[in-house]
Amino acid sequence: AEELCEMLRETLGTFPVTPVDTEHAPHLAMAAWLRSGDAPLRFGIDQDLELQGAAPSKALVRYARHALDGKPVQQHLQDGLQPTRLGLTWNDRVSFVLTDKLQAKRIDFLEVQDEAADGGESDAHARFDADFAVMAGELAALLADLVGALGGECVREQAAAA
Repeated sequence: AEELCEMLRETLGTFPVTPVDTEHAPHLAMAAWLRSGDAPLRFGIDQDLELQGAAPSKALVRYARHALDGKPVQQHLQDGLQPTRLGLTWNDRVSFVLTDKLQAKRIDFLEVQDEAADGGESDAHARFDADFAVMAGELAALLADLVGALGGECVREQAAAA
């Protein structure tokens, strides 16, 4: 993504795109959600988690397809391990893994394709266009909720840019 932005800057002369910075760091928000057992807004906690220690040993614990509401996860958090990846579901429609670098990975649309198929589109190109439009709308709403769940965009950076 950074290479693409750099290429656009070189081609266009300017390209004022900057990464999103949120008020709350993703790893701190994910830790708070795990402690409370609930994610904010329309998010739900899935069964994938990666925790990493800050100590020189960099202890690493991964949970895959495992319930995260038990005592072991709480103990790891108390021991100082921080979430680096957390599986989330948004609005029961999109499943993804949020990283501590504010990246959404392994995005899976759960019910979106079924809704687009209900339009009765027989043409493959029209079907693709419908699927893409629905998915783009879902991603836009998901990203807006995700930024909101992390406290909104960082005010310090907005003030500096103005």
